[in-house]
Amino acid sequence: AAVDMQLALHAVAGRKLKAMDRGGTSDPYITFQVLNRKETCQTRVMSKNLNPEWNETFVLTASSRDVLSICVWDKDLIGSDDLIGSFVIPLSSITCDGEATNAPPTSQWYTIRDKSQTLTGEISLSMRFTPLPSQDRMMKADLAIQAVRARGLTAMDRSGTSDPYTTFR
Repeated sequence: AAVDMQLALHAVAGRKLKAMDRGGTSDPYITFQVLNRKETCQTRVMSKNLNPEWNETFVLTASSRDVLSICVWDKDLIGSDDLIGSFVIPLSSITCDGEATNAPPTSQWYTIRDKSQTLTGEISLSMRFTPLPSQDRMMKADLAIQAVRARGLTAMDRSGTSDPYTTFR
């Protein structure tokens, strides 16, 4: 069985993106979705830019059996956004690091294509799997503790009694 891990995605840049607007530019942003999972993320929109630099990092939960869908869109003020191009990556091709590290993995340029498979630009991404934080891997269990009896307690109140309690850590 494939184990869920953290997939760190770094959207670096785009180049030679197809102009989708009348003015000969696009307002591109990228969406990432692990197919068959609900979680998605997206970069900010880069206004009027065919060679954007995002430099944004995201973390998704995925396994090596999953497939990542990457879509580059042109933001439109009126109507729905236009797909500039897309591609998918089987996550079995992504490097898995045994422990989390702050050093970014090497980025790579990926070709994007529209629905008719025409080349519409490239985007630079880096991706890396790391184990989920240890607290996510710990077994969760209920623990019931019952204090049954206490003996030899010192009277602490003026009336010669006490109101004892127990703290567990």
